[in-house]
Amino acid sequence: MMLPFRAVISVAFGIAAGALLLAQTSSQAPPTFRSGVQLVEVDVVVTDSEGNAVRDLTRDDFEIVEEGRPQSVRTFSLVDLPVPPRPPEVTAGGADIVPDTATNAAPEGRTYVLLLDSQSTISPPMGTELVLRTKQVARQFLNEAVRPGDQVAVIHVEGSTTDGQGFTANRALIGRSIDRFGRGLAGDIPPTPEERVHRTLTTYQALQDLSERLGTLGGRRKIIVWIGGQIDVHPERYQAASKEKVHPIFAATGVLQAGLRDALQAAARNNVAIYPVDPVGLTSAMGNEELLRQTSLRNVAEDTGGIATVNTNNFTDAYAAIVRDASTYYLLGYSPDRDHPENGDFHSIEVRVKRPGVTARARRGYYATANTAPALKPLPPPPEGVSVSARDALRRPLATRGLGLDVTTTTFKGKGNDATVVITAHVRGQTLDFDAGRRLAVSYQVFDVDGKVATGFYKVFGFNLKPDSLGRATEKGLQFIERITLKPGRYELRLVAEQPEGPIGSVITNIDATKVDSILAMSGVALAARRTSEVLLVNDKQLRDSLSADPTALRGFRAADGLSAYVEVYTELSKNVSAAQLSQVKAATVTGGIISLTGAFVARGQSGRVAVDVDREALREGFRFDFDLSRISPGSYVLLLEGRSSESGSRVVRRQIPFVVE
Repeated sequence: MMLPFRAVISVAFGIAAGALLLAQTSSQAPPTFRSGVQLVEVDVVVTDSEGNAVRDLTRDDFEIVEEGRPQSVRTFSLVDLPVPPRPPEVTAGGADIVPDTATNAAPEGRTYVLLLDSQSTISPPMGTELVLRTKQVARQFLNEAVRPGDQVAVIHVEGSTTDGQGFTANRALIGRSIDRFGRGLAGDIPPTPEERVHRTLTTYQALQDLSERLGTLGGRRKIIVWIGGQIDVHPERYQAASKEKVHPIFAATGVLQAGLRDALQAAARNNVAIYPVDPVGLTSAMGNEELLRQTSLRNVAEDTGGIATVNTNNFTDAYAAIVRDASTYYLLGYSPDRDHPENGDFHSIEVRVKRPGVTARARRGYYATANTAPALKPLPPPPEGVSVSARDALRRPLATRGLGLDVTTTTFKGKGNDATVVITAHVRGQTLDFDAGRRLAVSYQVFDVDGKVATGFYKVFGFNLKPDSLGRATEKGLQFIERITLKPGRYELRLVAEQPEGPIGSVITNIDATKVDSILAMSGVALAARRTSEVLLVNDKQLRDSLSADPTALRGFRAADGLSAYVEVYTELSKNVSAAQLSQVKAATVTGGIISLTGAFVARGQSGRVAVDVDREALREGFRFDFDLSRISPGSYVLLLEGRSSESGSRVVRRQIPFVVE
């Protein structure tokens, strides 16, 4: 099903109707306009003559000039994020290794939105070739620019509810969304003029919508990497060659120009930098139309403080520049020295650096308008009883740091078509503030792809711990386990933990509760240390019995503690299985091992069949594996579980969980 771009953007970011990014929940809201501007925030990238970031400037080194009038810099800060090396290539099992735990304790990274555009206004139309190039260039950005800790959202200007991806640091999920780009599009069928107008307006509206949503993320550089987009900046040129009375694109001149203006206004108002990337690459077709096309993309970048990558095949250097811009920059704020009427007029800004030999790049200005963010539907209500801080954390698009959290979700087949999901949350003991009181409030909400709340939870736990338990809680933390039932589909979980009058933290993660309808399928994997030190607030007896220990969200295991894993395999039974044979059927076998990141076999687990549940249509079999880690060197590994069935021929299902031996 194809959706309007607003639904696609909202769903891909996690909550529909703007509840995700339009909610005013950040500590720094976008500028508002009365008779004058309260505060204008400007990101400034400063580089030396060789393109290297300059980090040692002070407030006094900057000058801000608005329409020829010097302004006083009221706020000043340097953001300088470390750029870790690219993650090592993992070849274990020959497939993507997807971390199954989300955390808010990782080092802070950069925030990107990848906007993948299906526009084909190039003459002649490129169709499928442009889609393939867009995917290739986006994949290159993932491989070369995205580093550990970076949060990336993927938005398809046109697509279905399942194509996009909300903010995540999970490289496999980002890559899968990129790979889904182009599904259901027209391919090589040339668009009609009317379709070109519609596509162009859709792109402009997507840029505007994203800018409004990103505007709530104060205190960081907000970057849209716009790949594949093409815009008609001079629609009037079509009329001269048209044999029609009025060419459709020419007839839409006013609407197209207004759409572009609104998009750039939104980006300027919300301090969003747009980095257009043209996947066409180096071209020899440098006629007037091609020059106009490239110039238009450069203008979008310059107006918003970004960089346009056009007429080049050197995407590596372009992506390195984006990483540099997103990592090291100055945040300046000023209040204009005179009032501006809210008439939408553009007010130019020039940022100067007094030090010779350096270059400053910032957006060109802002529009003095009232905050014109689209009207919102009511936000989904939080669980009853949550604090204002927890409510705001539930509505933020990114994790909240403070109270350290690790969260994993493990999906099993439930009754009928439903899924049973075990939520395991670990609160890091080093971040607990026992002076703030020995209570912990846990709340969460689960949203479906339409932004509706599927379920929620709120509870306050007291932990009056004895000295021994208090020491364990301080060192190893607290753990909360909850089991929920969901209808088949994709979901987003937002979980918040806070100590009243103390620290707060949140985590956002995905839940895949896809319907089990294949001949052979495998559940998620629950892991446990055979000797755990965490203090449990709530446990799950069913999983404890299956694992002979309590499951954990941690993925670091001490060698002396060992490792246990529990997984289920579901087999669709042949129609000729008689009632008398049902209790005797054991269709699946599962093998388990530990391998290095290069795929070398390290250890094999001792396995046992835990439970068998069979009916007339499907067989559910549970397996537990116990691993001795004492002979494994400290380092990073992958747990590999593979299932086969006598009922499914040569079909194999597998799960791969990265973990660390400490």
